[in-house]
Amino acid sequence: MNHHHHTKSKTKEQLERIVAALDHPDRLRTTPPEELLQLLSLKKTDSILDIGAGTGYFTIPAAKMVDNKVYALDMDHHMLDIIKKKAAEHDITNIQVVESNLENLPLTDESIDVIIASLVLHEVPDLPQALNKLNQVLKSNGKFFCLEIEPQDETKKVPRIASSYLEKELENLDFTLLQKKSIADNLYLIIAKKK
Repeated sequence: MNHHHHTKSKTKEQLERIVAALDHPDRLRTTPPEELLQLLSLKKTDSILDIGAGTGYFTIPAAKMVDNKVYALDMDHHMLDIIKKKAAEHDITNIQVVESNLENLPLTDESIDVIIASLVLHEVPDLPQALNKLNQVLKSNGKFFCLEIEPQDETKKVPRIASSYLEKELENLDFTLLQKKSIADNLYLIIAKKK
């Protein structure tokens, strides 16, 4: 799993490598976005925030499932350009790209029904603070959908978030755990609901 987000300036080659990894057929096979999104029982009226949206892996299918706004949040404008291009190719008009980080999330409190965080939270410097911010923009009874990689070995330098830690942090914010499942390759999915 390759990740993007960090540096502002990337070479064309780096960008192409990142995009290839994010849209790799293996990823589609192990984590089919449409199937995973069905676990949320989305309503047509749901507004969705996809944080660290990348190439729109979840943004695009989510936008096809709802009529309301889908906000694609990413710090990398190259990624957002890719999402815009894909949206245009699929005649999708309900995606709004947001170039920002979580700390400066430009959305009003309690304005979002569903938050998607796929392989992005481990890149956040302060997880409790980030979750708190997400909690603010999420409506009461809103759902939080998170895919992360379970840490396997403490000596690895790659930052990871243990599912038990994430669970605890969500409980601290009064979320109810709806689902926790192992997907593939140490990948876990947590779906929680805001009280």
